[in-house]
Amino acid sequence: MNVKKWMLAAAALLLSASFSSSAKAQKVLTEGPLNEVKINLPMALAGNIELSYDRILLEDLSLGVAASAAWEDSYPYKYAVVPYTRWFFWKHRGQDEFPGAGFFIEVNAGFFGCKYTKNYTVSNGLNGGLNIDSKDANGFGAGLGLGIGWKWISKSGFVGEIYTGAGRNFVSATKDAVPAYIRSGISLGYRF
Repeated sequence: MNVKKWMLAAAALLLSASFSSSAKAQKVLTEGPLNEVKINLPMALAGNIELSYDRILLEDLSLGVAASAAWEDSYPYKYAVVPYTRWFFWKHRGQDEFPGAGFFIEVNAGFFGCKYTKNYTVSNGLNGGLNIDSKDANGFGAGLGLGIGWKWISKSGFVGEIYTGAGRNFVSATKDAVPAYIRSGISLGYRF
């Protein structure tokens, strides 16, 4: 089985285990502050603004989406949209009253625009030689990934999280140039 099939199987297994274990013991949350908006601070300092939205569905499960856009040419991704689901399964003392807090595992799908260098070979008809040229190109990538992190929530509703992870690019046109996407950050936000 190749890596793509292993990642898809792992993502499906994690999601099904999360939904089946959570659905039996819990009901969907409808009361209290269950929505979050956040900004990824290190990414903003690096020339890429990333905003995210989370919706807490169950005590230990949330769905969200992160969107980013780069304003610095040195940043490899021009834009990205990353929907994700997070399964929370361990809380620190003092966080028990907050759903969707503590240590989490994330399964995500990344859709991104990227800049890369495209190499191509040109035949020189005069002397039979080959020239290798390159040019900058724009491309689109999409893939699946995993991540881990920790989320803290204050009694006044402020949210802080730290996370890291990566995903594999499955789009063949850009796969050689950008084989993976990285997802990491330190985000601050508010739950309402």
